[in-house]
Amino acid sequence: MDSNFKNGLQSFVFHETEGSKEITNEMNSSLKSASARMVGGGRPKVEDVARIYLNKARTSENGILKDFIIRDPEASTLDFRPIQVEDIPFTGNKTVKFRQAINNVSVYGSAVNVEVDKNLKLVSINSSVIPELEISTVAKISAEEALRNASEYIQNAIPKTIIPLLYIYFFEGAWRLVYIVKNVISKREQSREHDDNTVHRPHRHALVNYVNVIIDANDGQVLKLAPRVMSLSSDALGDDGIKYRINYRQNNGNAELVDEENNVFTYDLNYDTYSSHGALPGTIIIEQSQTGWLSAGVSAHYNACLVAAFLRNVLRRNGIDNKGMTLVSTVRCIEQSGIQEWNNAAWLPGIDQMVYGQVHRGGTLKSLAVSLDVVAHEILHGVTEYSSGLEYEYQSGALNESYSDIFGIIISNYGKELDQWNWQLGEQTEGVPFRDLSKPTEYGQPDHMNDYFDVDYDYGGVHYNSGIHNKAAFNLITSPDDSGGHLFNADEVAALFYMGLVQLSNSSGFEDSRRSVINAANSLFKNDSSRAAKLAAVANAFSAVGIG
Repeated sequence: MDSNFKNGLQSFVFHETEGSKEITNEMNSSLKSASARMVGGGRPKVEDVARIYLNKARTSENGILKDFIIRDPEASTLDFRPIQVEDIPFTGNKTVKFRQAINNVSVYGSAVNVEVDKNLKLVSINSSVIPELEISTVAKISAEEALRNASEYIQNAIPKTIIPLLYIYFFEGAWRLVYIVKNVISKREQSREHDDNTVHRPHRHALVNYVNVIIDANDGQVLKLAPRVMSLSSDALGDDGIKYRINYRQNNGNAELVDEENNVFTYDLNYDTYSSHGALPGTIIIEQSQTGWLSAGVSAHYNACLVAAFLRNVLRRNGIDNKGMTLVSTVRCIEQSGIQEWNNAAWLPGIDQMVYGQVHRGGTLKSLAVSLDVVAHEILHGVTEYSSGLEYEYQSGALNESYSDIFGIIISNYGKELDQWNWQLGEQTEGVPFRDLSKPTEYGQPDHMNDYFDVDYDYGGVHYNSGIHNKAAFNLITSPDDSGGHLFNADEVAALFYMGLVQLSNSSGFEDSRRSVINAANSLFKNDSSRAAKLAAVANAFSAVGIG
């Protein structure tokens, strides 16, 4: 192992050609043993195989593997997230890249590459990681404060849709918990020393200065501006006519709508029926030389990346399944052949992806993916599936809908002052909203348990009765403090409802949700000076709508 003092990471490499047969046999035997325990048989996924080898390397006492920096996968707070699988065309092998995390916070610049051959036998492990590290992963400032500090420092307004990402970052010889605000334009004058052997003079950049802003998550200090090369980002028009900055990748000479940082892939079905066998996910969207990017794809891609960043940074969740699942979206989907308008968007369980239809607006078809609240709503159905597994009927189904609505509102308003939040869902595509958390009755929903009704359609009224729980959420989020301000901030309410959601189970009802959110509040505000007021506000929010 060598220490890389420039980035704080330590490297390790093992290759079958340079190691002993004993080590190679030990590693490959671990796969056989694990495969024998797998249910259902068949060929295991390459990501699962790579994980088996990685865990074995962490426990082996054999030869060079004793030097693998990360030990004891069961006891360690360190974990690894699979972020990418690559085919190696010259050898036919595959590599699975993992990113190191501590308590679900990514270690900036870290990577463990596990290479396997066509028979899934280990070829190599190549890593740059840090050992066990004593560091708090709880930020002392909010993401909103970090965004304000970054904007002030770069002397330029940062769009509220940009979410600072939490990382463990190496700076001036020490690991720190930081927020990184990515790919923003700095107008701050940058001075560099230009050495011509005789003079030193300031140099002002004439080009647009794209940077990452690194902010200490404990004291809010801007540590540095990291310059960015934007060769893999571009400005592109969404289906709403707004220009967005999107990330993509180059592959075989094509620019593909893939954001590897957020693990988001966006496809086009070109008005095919999404239920046709083998139709999904469709064709990966590429930039066309004459027409550029497909605007519906831009909207879906940009919004999915915002949600992915929110899951990771705010909810501290590693993707939809909390295991690094790729976030797949497909646009221009239809339900009935020959009819291009399909006024729907959906998370498809089992297939594990989002599909988006389109509606006629102003003489053209507009994708439902233009609405961030709709995109967030559908993605949260996936999160619910992989966390609480709420059944989609009656009260559990209404909770399923309500939690998607709640996070659709939180995510689409994140970064705004609470007094400026828009509580309506879907108006950007529908023309009129289909729900309103602040006033459920205006859109045909009840707002109190006195009006709860198990209807004989819509799976027991999941879209109808969700209004009651939605109103409880609105009450909670807008709870006032003694000074006339707001008792909770956006990060706190996001944490409350997320912690509440994951404690639920398949058949949970409204009172279960009340109990789990109160339980979450007890944990979250354990050492908060306003603990009593916040606990009372949570209970009152539910009581006001007759829940509990």
